[in-house]
Amino acid sequence: MPGPPAAAGGIAATEILCLPSPDWLAHRLTVTGPLASVTSFRHAAAGPGRIPWQLDYERLEEDWSLKLLAPSPSAQDAGFRPAGISAQGSRTAARQMRTALELLEARIQALAARQLCPLDLHALVPVPQRILALGPDHPESLAWLWANWGTTWPLRYVDAFSNPDAAGSSAAGQGSLSLKFIAADWTPWRVIAALRERWPELEISLAVLPRAE
Repeated sequence: MPGPPAAAGGIAATEILCLPSPDWLAHRLTVTGPLASVTSFRHAAAGPGRIPWQLDYERLEEDWSLKLLAPSPSAQDAGFRPAGISAQGSRTAARQMRTALELLEARIQALAARQLCPLDLHALVPVPQRILALGPDHPESLAWLWANWGTTWPLRYVDAFSNPDAAGSSAAGQGSLSLKFIAADWTPWRVIAALRERWPELEISLAVLPRAE
């Protein structure tokens, strides 16, 4: 598998698989090898399980206010502006939307801090600060995720489970880690390729399951 392009922004939008409603694919990841390396992998892969986007709430509030004031395309085509929300009303609504988003983000961060994800793509292949500042919908952000992760969303429903075939392997200095997860639209193959380079002594196998469980 080739490495990611030097400039992720050079990827054309048509090359990025990022559906409005993602098609979630179920996977099983198995990592086996020296116990010390498997333990190192387990610690490196654990994280909150989310991308810490740096949202510009001030800009979002301003954008929402302007959009609430803008006439619909059908009204523009008809050549008139229907009576609707006032300038003050749009600002009030935008502020309420901002407050709700800030509260939701704070709750998500608190929840993520309490529930550690055993396979966090951002922990393994971190998104650069410059990309985080652009936000999740920016074309450069999507291009970077596609080029470096192979998927444009964090993994969901990540679950570690025991591998009965690895019974007794720890006594022989060997370890095993098995995980199930679902990924948006595509397999995170870029991350898997990076992991194989980082831990060449480990056997890292990935299987796509018939359906999401």
